[in-house]
Amino acid sequence: MDFIMIDDNIVEEDDILEGCACTGTCTFENGCNCLIYKKNYNGSGRLIDEFNSINPVLECHDECKCDSECSNRLVGNGCKKKLDPFYDQIKGYGLKASESIYPKEFVIEYKGEVISEEEAWRRAKKYKDDGREHNYIYTINEHLEDRIQRTFIDATSFGGLARFINHSCSPNLTPVVVRCGRISPQLALFANKVINAGDELCYDYGSSSDPVGGGKKCHCGASDCRGFLPSGSYGKI
Repeated sequence: MDFIMIDDNIVEEDDILEGCACTGTCTFENGCNCLIYKKNYNGSGRLIDEFNSINPVLECHDECKCDSECSNRLVGNGCKKKLDPFYDQIKGYGLKASESIYPKEFVIEYKGEVISEEEAWRRAKKYKDDGREHNYIYTINEHLEDRIQRTFIDATSFGGLARFINHSCSPNLTPVVVRCGRISPQLALFANKVINAGDELCYDYGSSSDPVGGGKKCHCGASDCRGFLPSGSYGKI
């Protein structure tokens, strides 16, 4: 493989969030610092909110007094699902589930180098000029009151298994922005439907409203395939 596997995002500078002082169960009702908006996960470890919720997901982390088994530690504890990379003659590498996964369960985090917007576009141009077939730069767009905050994660040279996940116009994964003790966001991929063992994992690189003309041909095979890979304002740049 032409990249180095990493356990966490590579971030040059980052601010650490204050941890909670909970000694028992972390709950919204008990005033947990990390649950100032809501409870994030149910007793089965599934996301409670709808995928289009505007509420941020803040997890407990290393600065917290609660233990590692806290129900508000999910993405921060890493991928627990059995996943396997594979190679497809048309799409290249992909990633499939080796066990059943249920709706709103956390599957995997998209990891890489967190870079500036200027650096992201510089790298994207260089990768294209170098003839690289695939682009592994992901753009997170967070809609704030007065602006859109963008974070760029490049998994080209440093990343994890999530870099192998292909696009689909009818995906079984949905990206969710999560923070685990740091200001910089992390991109977690959650199941949006039942995923059976052997199913390929996929998420939408853009949105259904993205312009698609002139892009690379899409080979997702979905009945509602848009024909071309997205070239819109979020997802893969």
